[in-house]
Amino acid sequence: MRQLVSKLLPSSPFMRRLMLLASSTAAAQAVLILVSPILTRLYGPEDFGYFTVFTTLLGIFGTAACLRYEAAIPICRNDGTASLVVRAAVLAALGMALLLALVLWLAGGALAARLGLPADSLLLWWLPPGVAATGLFFALDGWALKQGAMRVLALSKLWQSTGQAVLQLGLWLLGPAGLVAGYILGYLAGILPILRQMPPEKRRLFRGLRPRRTAAMAWRYRRFPFLGTGAIMLNSTTRLLPALLLAVLYGPVVAGWYGLAQRVVGIPIRLIGIAASQVYTAESARLQPHQYGELYPLFMATAVRLALFGVAWLGGLALAGPWVFALVFGSEWWESGELVRLLLPMYLAMFVMVPIAHTLNLFERQDLVLALDIFSAVVLAGSFLAGWWWELGYGLTVGLYSLGMAVSYTVYFLLARRLLRAAGGRKNPPPVAGAAE
Repeated sequence: MRQLVSKLLPSSPFMRRLMLLASSTAAAQAVLILVSPILTRLYGPEDFGYFTVFTTLLGIFGTAACLRYEAAIPICRNDGTASLVVRAAVLAALGMALLLALVLWLAGGALAARLGLPADSLLLWWLPPGVAATGLFFALDGWALKQGAMRVLALSKLWQSTGQAVLQLGLWLLGPAGLVAGYILGYLAGILPILRQMPPEKRRLFRGLRPRRTAAMAWRYRRFPFLGTGAIMLNSTTRLLPALLLAVLYGPVVAGWYGLAQRVVGIPIRLIGIAASQVYTAESARLQPHQYGELYPLFMATAVRLALFGVAWLGGLALAGPWVFALVFGSEWWESGELVRLLLPMYLAMFVMVPIAHTLNLFERQDLVLALDIFSAVVLAGSFLAGWWWELGYGLTVGLYSLGMAVSYTVYFLLARRLLRAAGGRKNPPPVAGAAE
């Protein structure tokens, strides 16, 4: 038995650490999915709609809270430098939180009304502490990554999701504020394992502010905020904006239905996609540019298997989706199942394409990646603009968005397939343009 287990486990330390982190991420997301049937009976669609609006805003501003300094922490030369960049990241998050507080003080009421939040709602005022909490989490997460503490990172993800689930259950009497507070406090719970496992000699590195040295390191890694902040905010906005637009055009209840559909179907797609993409990327990493044509069989096999599995899984969910959602989450959530039906083209195309999306990067065709990203943004804007201009129902608007995104993913697939076939047809292919000699 021990020999069998040893054969099943990855042999390299890197793959073992990768499996630990991937499995902890899956377990953390599973906790959130398993608790959803209880939450949907404690909170109504309108509550989830307000929560979806909040998490969308926090997702846009929270990912950029540290001005991307958190991405610089793992590449610092030593722990002393890394501790200074952690300070810069935390200070950046606090600065953004204060800036958001100022904006809310000046225009919070008008913004709440535009987003469909109640006039007396204080939900938006959770944004500043939320940005500060996510910034602190990302900064310390970068520190743990710098230390190679994969076990600590795994615990952090589990503590975060478990803390979020428990707190959202315990605070249900607060209404949507309970969902929001539990979500933010979950980030703080995720910080605890990192702080508890930090050795005393490492903690001493964080004593004092050291403003001059912190400013020097912030300038040293200035490319991260200057070049990375806008990119990450654009990416987050494109990914998260549909929920916010649904709230603005059709109200918080529709946004709540959409949010649950994404939570239940989008998360498994993302997890399976990450796992499959790791295998595909690892296989491509061993090849030289002139050998990329050898990936074509793996590319097609991966796409076909995912398509068959996706049709069986998503097709079944599309047929019985409304009944499944009503049974598992309560009768108020029937429409979430209907939205899953409308989102099926996008979900299926995404399920097939995301794991093999690395192909265009292999050929250094970032121009095609950028063009497709722009096309996706145009699809998003065009779908919701059409819904607003012609006063379409939310179902038609979501259907247009889903079909447009499915076309975008399909074009991505066809371009990647064409590049691989062309590479496989060359006997002595030239080096890729721009590649290192």
